[in-house]
Formats: sequence, C-alpha cells, structure tokens
Amino acid sequence: MRMKIRLSYTILKLWEQSRIEDLTKMVLGEEIEKTKDMTRGEEFDLLVQDVVKKEKRLPDELGGLKLNNPEVQRKVEVPYNELADLVGVFDIYDRPVIYEIKSSKFTSGDFLNDYQLDFYLLLSELAKLPVEKAILYRHNYLDKDYDKSILYYNKRSIKEVKNRIDSLLPEIHNFISSIKK
Repeated sequence: MRMKIRLSYTILKLWEQSRIEDLTKMVLGEEIEKTKDMTRGEEFDLLVQDVVKKEKRLPDELGGLKLNNPEVQRKVEVPYNELADLVGVFDIYDRPVIYEIKSSKFTSGDFLNDYQLDFYLLLSELAKLPVEKAILYRHNYLDKDYDKSILYYNKRSIKEVKNRIDSLLPEIHNFISSIKK
C-alpha cells in the first residue's frame, strides 16, 4: 500500500519554486533558515494572535476590526485522495470568514494573485466548514500601513486549485515517499 502524505500550501509552493532543500527539511521536521522578513512576519503574527485572543479584534495596525468568535491558528486536515490528506492552518477563522495575515512590502493584491486563499477555500469545503469569503490583510512594516483583499467563495477557485494539486501531487508524492523511507 502506498504511503499517504500530508500536503499543505507551503509544500506545493516549495515544490513549484524548486526549493527542494527547504522542502526536504520541512518534510523531515528540520528547521528552515529564516530571513529577517520571515522573523519579522512571525513576530507580527504573534502580536495579531495575542490581540485576537484577548480582545476578539484585529490589532490597530490592521484597523482594529471587531470579530465575533475567532479561532486563532485553526488547524484543518482532510482526506483528499489515495495519495494525500490536505492540511492547513488558518491564521484566524471567525465563522464564516477566514482571515490570513501577512507582514510585507507587497500588497494584499499581490498575495491574492497566488492561490493560498483558494487552497484554504478548498480545505474549508472538504472539512464542511462554513466559509463565505477569505480576507487577506497585509501589514506594511515599512510604511506602518495596511491593506486588504477579499476572495469570495466560488467554484472556479476550488476547481483551479484542485487542478493544480492534481497535476503536482504525483511528483510530490513520489519525492516525499523517497525521502521518508
């Protein structure tokens, strides 16, 4: 019987970017070398988590939006097919909205052009979590400002991300299976 892997958005991106060394470290549970931007992003994420947990709102740096019943770092794992389960961690899940938080000089639109939120919409559909939309907040640490972009739940996004997964999964599965022997 074939080994089933746990497939995340991060694994997909590392594979697409040919970052095989980082992918291998991740799969083997080893630390990936962090850049200053990655460390800054993690620190901002901890601030966001703290404010959301204590005050049920986004921090002032992101506009201070009041939340209803937020779950921070909501882990989702669902069966996908015989090769993989899909896994992800929503920064914030406040039914029926997923919030993804970034700290970057890039705009929220730049991130929306990627497929992380589409992947999260697929995860929520497979997990039968009610989701109407995903909102990506981007904090610009240089200008001390923020913007946001919204992706509404839609079948086209789900279909496109499934096609991407289905096209990459066999190769990723073979690679991960070979290093986890």
